[in-house]
Amino acid sequence: MKNEKGFTLIELLVVIAVIGILAAVILASLNNARDKGGDAGVKSNLASARTQAQLYYEIYGKYRRASGAFAYADCQTTSTVFGDTGGTVEAQAISQVVAQAIFAAYAAGGSKGMMCKQDATNQKYLIAVKMNTGNYWCIDAEGAAKDIGASLPGALVYNC
Repeated sequence: MKNEKGFTLIELLVVIAVIGILAAVILASLNNARDKGGDAGVKSNLASARTQAQLYYEIYGKYRRASGAFAYADCQTTSTVFGDTGGTVEAQAISQVVAQAIFAAYAAGGSKGMMCKQDATNQKYLIAVKMNTGNYWCIDAEGAAKDIGASLPGALVYNC
């Protein structure tokens, strides 16, 4: 009787199946962690935008030099919400930082959706960015920052 050392085909298939299952579990966990990291990026960037917007408000008494209200979906350019292209260098710099933070939050959320609005007096604003979870993270002029679910506030509401 020969005593050959080695693995049978069944043993090799079992090992390959176990490795495949472990790889699938690890990849699923990795995607979940990536999504949570993106959501944290949305929250962090919008917190930065809120802080800079408040700094602008403390200096100028409003959130934008120009007048006029903006409806939803008007934060796609820097010339709308928090846009200050004709003020002092400081005002323009703060506006640029706010705009960059808003767009960074949008990118961190996987560019899934972003809505802004501002009232005609430039005393109130709302910014909502869709996170990887499918819910919107919202900040407003009142200092609120929270998850508002999968739908946006009504057209006349300026708080989260």
